[in-house]
Amino acid sequence: MGAGSKARLGLVVGRGAEEQVLAVMLEAAANGEPGAVFVHGEAGIGKTALVRGACGRFGGEVLWGTCVHFGAASVPFAALASALDGWAAGAGAPARDEVLAGLDALSAMLPGVSSGGAGDRELVLPQIDTALRRIARRRPVVLVIDDLQWADPSSLDLLAFLVSGFRDQQLAVVATVRDEDRPEGHPLNAWLADVRRMPGVSELHLERLAPQGTAEQVAALAGVGAVSDALAARVHARSGGNPYLTELLVRTDPTGTSQPGASVPVALREALLSRWHRLSGSAREITRLLAIGGHPVDLDVLQSVAGLVDPGWANGLTVRESVAEAAAAGVLERPEGARVWFRHPLIAEVLAFEMSGPDPALVHSAYAKALAVRGALEPGHLASHHELAGELAEAFRWSLVAADSAASAQGETERLEHLQRACRLWPQVMASTEPVASHVELLVRTSIACQSVNRARDGLDLLERALSLTDRNQNPGMVCRLLTLKQRMLYEAGEPLAVTAPLREALALAQSLPGTVEHVIVSVAFAWIELRSGRPGALELASAALKSARQTGSPEALIPALTIKAEASPHSKHALDWATEAYGLATAAGDVWQMSRAAIAINNLLETRGEVAAAAEADAKHGRELILAGGPGPGRLMLTLAGTGALFLGQWPQAEEYLRPALASGDGGQHGAIAHTAMAVLCIRRGDQSLAEQHLARAAELSSTAYQFGASYPFAQVELLLAQRRPAQAFGVVEALISETALVDPIAADEFLLLAARAAADLAEQGRDQRRDGATQTAEAAMGRVMDAWCASAAESFIPGSPADLVQPARQALYEAELARLRDLPDQSRRWAQAKDACRQAGMLWEEAGAAFRQGQTALAEGLPRAVAAQPLRHAMAIAEKLGAQPLRQNIQITARTSHIRLDPIAANPPSPSPTDTRLTALTAREREVLAHVIAGRSNGEIATALFISDKTVSVHISNILRKSGTSTRVEAAAWASRVAQAAP
Repeated sequence: MGAGSKARLGLVVGRGAEEQVLAVMLEAAANGEPGAVFVHGEAGIGKTALVRGACGRFGGEVLWGTCVHFGAASVPFAALASALDGWAAGAGAPARDEVLAGLDALSAMLPGVSSGGAGDRELVLPQIDTALRRIARRRPVVLVIDDLQWADPSSLDLLAFLVSGFRDQQLAVVATVRDEDRPEGHPLNAWLADVRRMPGVSELHLERLAPQGTAEQVAALAGVGAVSDALAARVHARSGGNPYLTELLVRTDPTGTSQPGASVPVALREALLSRWHRLSGSAREITRLLAIGGHPVDLDVLQSVAGLVDPGWANGLTVRESVAEAAAAGVLERPEGARVWFRHPLIAEVLAFEMSGPDPALVHSAYAKALAVRGALEPGHLASHHELAGELAEAFRWSLVAADSAASAQGETERLEHLQRACRLWPQVMASTEPVASHVELLVRTSIACQSVNRARDGLDLLERALSLTDRNQNPGMVCRLLTLKQRMLYEAGEPLAVTAPLREALALAQSLPGTVEHVIVSVAFAWIELRSGRPGALELASAALKSARQTGSPEALIPALTIKAEASPHSKHALDWATEAYGLATAAGDVWQMSRAAIAINNLLETRGEVAAAAEADAKHGRELILAGGPGPGRLMLTLAGTGALFLGQWPQAEEYLRPALASGDGGQHGAIAHTAMAVLCIRRGDQSLAEQHLARAAELSSTAYQFGASYPFAQVELLLAQRRPAQAFGVVEALISETALVDPIAADEFLLLAARAAADLAEQGRDQRRDGATQTAEAAMGRVMDAWCASAAESFIPGSPADLVQPARQALYEAELARLRDLPDQSRRWAQAKDACRQAGMLWEEAGAAFRQGQTALAEGLPRAVAAQPLRHAMAIAEKLGAQPLRQNIQITARTSHIRLDPIAANPPSPSPTDTRLTALTAREREVLAHVIAGRSNGEIATALFISDKTVSVHISNILRKSGTSTRVEAAAWASRVAQAAP
């Protein structure tokens, strides 16, 4: 586990600008503006010293965790758990109890915390997030992770999860990252590329000090005001401006008389060894033992290791004295508590790999024994020590223990690493008499673990090995299972959906196994492809598979058969019962893949019936259960679907929480693309188009196809274009996609049909604003083309999926209202009122607010009394305020002010139309001034007073504005100006 440490003030010179950046970020965090900064640089450049200095001046809580190179992927959440464990050790019992109350999953991860017993299993990520929020409510918090390049994958996911949840908490995240040790393909490189796009994230790169900076450092180290130019030049020539090397050189050669020679990295290693060689023999031996061990350990563990390597070290006092001597010399940290480690990780690397000493295998064996005797909580470290000691049988045994331990801590990537090591060790440790089936079972288990973290390609290699070990004549059933699993894995790896050679072979073998579980499994795999390909006969195949599965009486056969039957007959009154039964059986069996298949089937059935709220609730439950069962990838997908449902229902904060795991995940995949797309829509509706564009760009990178899972990506793309007032481009996207989409998913096609009507209405309205001849006819013709394409591939539109489906009728009402807006028909307010009511009944909060706004706006345009328009405008404003929908809120305010309708609360005046906007150049400067006052809701008399002109002159200007804008009322003119001002140039 990473070393926990409190921040200490260090010597930092020549970093004024960088110190200021950190100071500003930490101050902002203390004021409720969270942020993250990644400090990059080579070894010895002063990253840690800079951060320690900033934290030493921070007036809040500092949680410090350090990643170590040894067994970097062995322990999930190592550095984060270390940081929280360090905080818990220093906090009083009341604070500790308050922060950790109800967080059993987190408490179990902290060695220094006594868990109050195992409660219901909960997700680790939100529990750590909750703990940090609780600490930050007491005092501002800075979380430091040192040497992030060695972080375990789970810690990286957690950091991204924290950053994705930045809102108003008093929290700063600071991480140091070494430039070295990150070759091409290093997981941190891709992770940083993702995280640096998130709001609140910044980066610092520390360069070597210039000669003047080195001179200041030398003077500070010498405790004098200044040093000679000659001495400073000599030291800088040798250190190259690397601060740590400068410190070592000054400590060992104060006069700087030795000659420069090696490059900075080599010179730094030589200087480290020079300091180490000045230690006594016993201190050198103890530090060498610690370095070979590779990670911080308690002092008593180091004592045991020393005694096992050399019985002469039985005297614990001598070990303590050696540790104290090395700490005083700056080789080791001064021990905080009982844990011991090096002042700089580079010292450990140099001693472990470049110095002669005791046999490393003997030392690792001693570590394994010492840690096991003391009840180590990190079986991954034990497995690594045994492997490095050459004790492969024990390494194999502890690898399996470590895999289970990582799974219980929800570290599925770390679990996979341990299983892969067990697979690698099997041929070396298992006797030839060991059943082949056991080896195959391990390979299959590991391949499924690969699939759970979206590494299906690795899983395919393992399946090939399993197939090579299985005799097709003696065990055709096992071969059928393996081939079917391979078919599934090929699809997960991105291969086209088709009957592949493995499945064809499985189908042929299954013919000789009628009435067996294997026959059902293969039949379901074939039926699933037929169903997804839209071929006739899929339902008949599914029915036959379910009948055979019930005859076998085996849950293994029944689970997939129930799921495929539900998917093949979505309109059956029993479909949901079949899928729910399949999910329950799969959960009892611990089969993550079948759980996810059944969960997706339940989602699709509920959404098809228009039961979006029930679908979101089920998705959230299933997502959590899948992650706890060891399926983080499928679990994040289900949470993402829950997020899209919450977004649809106007539950925006809940949507963000559901989407965060997928947004933070390092493995990306399709669930990541969907999550980024949903976040893009949320950002658009909140008014942050720049962030929406970033999310859409990431979604496009993660998804190999534009259309997936209900047209989410193009839907967001069109919504962004409409928000940018680019209806022509938006309509082009819809027109290009609607035919293909309708063939794939009729309900998704209905969504696009509604989008097409909205884009066409915006297009017509924009043309009318710009007084283009035939604007309405042009937009209608475009809509006609879309309708022709739609009708060619779908029979009817907006057909309810069930008698209880209120979503499709709401969409139809919106569609009809948009067509009325497109055609500029009279009596639009009635249509928008109907759409508003339909959306309210369907729970479509965002759409309800938009329809209410249109109802109020068109009521005013139709000359209805202001009281008639006020009610829907206030209703729309209440929803917009609740959602935080700033663009909609602004449009409502403009309409209300120009009509002298009081909204509650009354907001500040909207921005005036820009006098430089080319679409307003038809107006004179004075007319633009008058228009600004009209938008602000002022009367003619008020405008006259403000501009020192007569009421009659104001009236003339307003008449000119109405004529030039092609509008007939002040309200319409204000709405026109708002649209023009917001339109993209």
